[in-house]
Amino acid sequence: MYMLCGKNIIYERNGSIMRKSFMCNTAPVLTGAVQEENAELAIRAIKNFVLRGAKGIDLHLTQFDEESLKPETLKRIISESPLPIFGLNYSLTNNAEEENERIGLLLRTIEAGAAGIDIQGYTYDFSSRDKFNENFSNISYSFVKSKPKEVVVDNCVIEKQCELIERVHHMGGEILLSNHVGVFLDSQAIIDLCVFLEKRNPDTIKLVTMCGTEYELAETVKAMIMIRKEIKTPVTLICNGKYRAISRILNALLGGYMVFCVDTYTPKYAYMGQPDITAISEIIENADRLMTAIDGYGIKGGK
Repeated sequence: MYMLCGKNIIYERNGSIMRKSFMCNTAPVLTGAVQEENAELAIRAIKNFVLRGAKGIDLHLTQFDEESLKPETLKRIISESPLPIFGLNYSLTNNAEEENERIGLLLRTIEAGAAGIDIQGYTYDFSSRDKFNENFSNISYSFVKSKPKEVVVDNCVIEKQCELIERVHHMGGEILLSNHVGVFLDSQAIIDLCVFLEKRNPDTIKLVTMCGTEYELAETVKAMIMIRKEIKTPVTLICNGKYRAISRILNALLGGYMVFCVDTYTPKYAYMGQPDITAISEIIENADRLMTAIDGYGIKGGK
């Protein structure tokens, strides 16, 4: 499937271009969150992110009108983007038929040329989006005691997720496995959860915990450092809560793979917890230069 990476492109064995790739990027990957109503607005938003230094796009499909979801329109959006795109389509109901339709749209995004898709930990189990399944509360994983949302431990659901990931890989796409757990996890629980999720073979993992105190922030920072040594899969670890902003800065500086950004704050779309791309880019570049000058090495250069 994948062969050589060069300038964000995946090449097949015969040397032909397969598709743009997220995973050919070097961390931290500035990723523009595009949340628009139609294709034309999405294309303009992507161009704005290109101008501001983004290296990838997380394209929200949930808000798109029907015309923008047509295969030919998706292909146009993706082909006009010089950046790799992850397609994202949040679940809205626990209806099995609608869940299959949601996954079908994501697969069509791959067929249209997207680098990959951003799937949630609750995929195929919508009920786990809002609460941990109490039927599995006796399992001995360290993270289970905190009852994290979007974390599925049901082997039947995990098997379906693994099949989806394998199918996407077979199509030449990449997988971002996202989990917004809604609770604080200490550093060891974070590592254990990353190990648990890594077994599903995603290309990269996003984990969003809660940080409401300085102790919780310190545990998260500790986990960021531990992840670089103990987890092979590139991980993005950030927080919601009181320390959401600083967690996103530290994620970028301490080896986190992706940095989700906005290019403007609007009441209709942008989540205020995500940093402005220009501001976070300046922080990263200045920190990289300072560390290189003083310590002899910067923050870049690894996945």
